[in-house]
Amino acid sequence: MITYKLFASGLPKDVEYTLWMRLVGANPQAVANAFINKDGLVVNAMSDPVHNVAEDPINLRLVAGRGEPKQFAVIANDGGYQVFGQVVPFPIEKTGGPCSISATMVGQNYSAVSIVVTGLQSKEEFQIDQRSGSEAGRAKATAAEDGTYRTLVFPFVKDQSSGKFKFGVTAKACAVGVEVPWGQGSYVIQ
Repeated sequence: MITYKLFASGLPKDVEYTLWMRLVGANPQAVANAFINKDGLVVNAMSDPVHNVAEDPINLRLVAGRGEPKQFAVIANDGGYQVFGQVVPFPIEKTGGPCSISATMVGQNYSAVSIVVTGLQSKEEFQIDQRSGSEAGRAKATAAEDGTYRTLVFPFVKDQSSGKFKFGVTAKACAVGVEVPWGQGSYVIQ
């Protein structure tokens, strides 16, 4: 279990908020009433010394699988202000030379995986090698102007209930890849 404290900047402090949380494959749910203290910490209750009330920070205690994102929103009860955030407590990521690659679960049991590569050269053409279960492929791709590449992959293979998905990038200055389990039995709390 990992514990997080939430901080928000740029939001008014005299507004009542609700903390929302969204898990992969589920709709967002309201999880707590929230306020923003003078330091930007998201709290359940503001300090009120006159009434002997202590400030109560919201401590998010999370369990997660590898590459599983936890998404949050602090939304004013009147809808006037909103801020969103995400953490991946146990990231799936590798670094090779100037490049890094990460895989984030987007669908339950890794039925969809977001791949992000950083550190490529601007608009560089590079090679992608993929393998999922018994299927494999090779393709060319081009980095964005900022040297990133993003894609969404659906690793499931027909007539297979589970497997491993490998995604690798070979560029001018780096070669990097990740491996992600998918399907039945792939999701394991860390």
